[in-house]
Amino acid sequence: MEHTENLRALVQVKTILERLTLDKKDVVLHQITTLVTEYLDTCQHDIVTDYIDVGPDNGYTIRFCDICMKTF
Repeated sequence: MEHTENLRALVQVKTILERLTLDKKDVVLHQITTLVTEYLDTCQHDIVTDYIDVGPDNGYTIRFCDICMKTF
């Protein structure tokens, strides 16, 4: 279970990193972003299918991992 908890925490870290404006010279932040992404790639996906309403007569089906939030 610890791996799943780590993945969920790193999803939040990735969201925060994506909000930053990264300077090309900031090698350390680029390395951190790369490492977080690589770790998230180790997820043993728990794929969920959901239906999203976008209007009274419109909607679409989405599939995503309940752990790392990756969409499929």
